[in-house]
Amino acid sequence: MIKKFFIIIWIALFLVNFETKASAFEHSTIPVGNAFIPKGTILKVELTRGISSKYAKIGDKVPLRLLENLIINGVVILESGTDVKCEIIKRQKAALFGRGGKLEISVISIKAVNGLEIPLQYTQKNYGKDEVAATMALLPTIATIIGGVFVTGSNVFYKPGLRFEIKMPEDIDLKVPADKLREIMVKKESASITISRQ
Repeated sequence: MIKKFFIIIWIALFLVNFETKASAFEHSTIPVGNAFIPKGTILKVELTRGISSKYAKIGDKVPLRLLENLIINGVVILESGTDVKCEIIKRQKAALFGRGGKLEISVISIKAVNGLEIPLQYTQKNYGKDEVAATMALLPTIATIIGGVFVTGSNVFYKPGLRFEIKMPEDIDLKVPADKLREIMVKKESASITISRQ
């Protein structure tokens, strides 16, 4: 009886494991044999210039750069110092009556050394301090309204050198066969001129 029970448990665990692997295989979007950046890979980036909710505008580019090489199978795919495409998607400067500023940026993509654009998904949002409590602490009614005009919340400021990490949300296809990665994933050489005297 006990032996039969353990056999049933083993079969159940086997089927669950098999279904999990099958499901993962079915949902893979990477062609068999292609090189890819694995899900969960961390990219460390740095802000190269400060931005503030006081002056920024929606759509402004955010100056980010990659801090470390990303190497796949011994080949540099993303090079340290590469600019990361990022922009401001929400912004509100601090206002009267104690309202704090808001600033939200969205990381969009980065280019591999061969020019392939790698999509990224990451948002960073911050809110300035609201001073509503300070406003409400003033005398009520007319005095509150008048006093609120002079109470401003704080703006959001991202200092230059701010670092954060971007995690790949899924496997990213490099659109290159793994055995051709080193051959294809190379920097494009600048145009050169060769002169020979007759």
